[in-house]
Amino acid sequence: MTIYGELESLTAGYGNYAYFCRFDRETRTVGTEKLFLSRSDPVTVYYGDKEGSETMSAVLDQIPAEPGSQEIPIFIGFDFINYVFPDLELKPSNWPAFAYITPDRYLESIIIRKGVSRYRPRIVAESDPIVEDTIDQLKERIRAGEVLQVVISKDFPVNISDRMDLLREFVENDSSLYVYYYSFGKYEILGSSPENMVSLDGSVLTINPIAGTRPRGGDREEDEFLAAELSSDPKEQMEHRMLVDLARNDLGKISVPGSVKVTMDMRVQKFSSVQHLVSTVQSRMRPGVTRLDIIAATFPAGTVSGAPKKRAVKIISQYEKTPRGAYSGCIGTVGRSGMDLALLIRSVFGISGKYNVRAGAGIVKDSDPDRECREIFSKAMAVIGGIRNESPGN
Repeated sequence: MTIYGELESLTAGYGNYAYFCRFDRETRTVGTEKLFLSRSDPVTVYYGDKEGSETMSAVLDQIPAEPGSQEIPIFIGFDFINYVFPDLELKPSNWPAFAYITPDRYLESIIIRKGVSRYRPRIVAESDPIVEDTIDQLKERIRAGEVLQVVISKDFPVNISDRMDLLREFVENDSSLYVYYYSFGKYEILGSSPENMVSLDGSVLTINPIAGTRPRGGDREEDEFLAAELSSDPKEQMEHRMLVDLARNDLGKISVPGSVKVTMDMRVQKFSSVQHLVSTVQSRMRPGVTRLDIIAATFPAGTVSGAPKKRAVKIISQYEKTPRGAYSGCIGTVGRSGMDLALLIRSVFGISGKYNVRAGAGIVKDSDPDRECREIFSKAMAVIGGIRNESPGN
């Protein structure tokens, strides 16, 4: 039995649940499924709650978990940015900055992906004059020295007729590192993320920056050509190096001096619809550092914000029409021996039955507006392409 295959029956009678599956990093075929079931109301913290910081600290550092799991599932929205940079005073969304459920029941299983397609049908990326104009404006500000990189995103409304079917699609036919489906209160998050925000295993901290994108080829020859083009592209290399340095700086704030290392450098990893440059940055956590300290030091991920982070986030707020909400936050598990937080990209976000997908691209001084715009659409379509019976307009 697989948990994801029986999720509908397993969750019957429970008001809230969190499904989280992490696959092995090398092949992304062997996964550990975890299901947390709760009859209690979720605990949510919205930006502006007077006791928000105290609630988050207590939850993350005391871990009031059900004894069988020793973990709790948590969600951190982009509104958490207001705790990291309170002086920015960004407009909050209608998503919580932090949420979790206390499980009454916990299930765990090992699964093996057997049917991952090597090549999906080619996605025809689109263009958007408004997005391209925004990218041109951002390039001017980058060249003027205001910022080094900005990640700009676009929202795509979608309709979903069968969420369990989409979950099966992500588990069986994608090749991501994480698959998850969290349903708590009126909120739903269903996704297939290739990237972590931060992970803690014992005292070892890990960030896996992903930056640099090409589509998958229609055949092996084209696929390898695009991979070689990606790995040798100076613009992609510069962007990736910038974000690796940012990850090193983030971990340096909370790590033993001298322990921050790049253990994997700019390797091309192939996913179902796209291929990326991926690195691994690791360190040893400094004694006395709390779970909340780790999240605050690494949030938001540089790959969804830019560099320097604070300035990039401020610029993002000036150009994006709607608050990000859940997009570019993180989701995962926190336990007594560590935590594992997936970056919230390549996901469907729902509030009271209304759903959207959001995708972004990192803009630097040499960015090509048409290519970056097409990258945004390609990333969104990697998710939307798995949604069956969507409306014609999507």
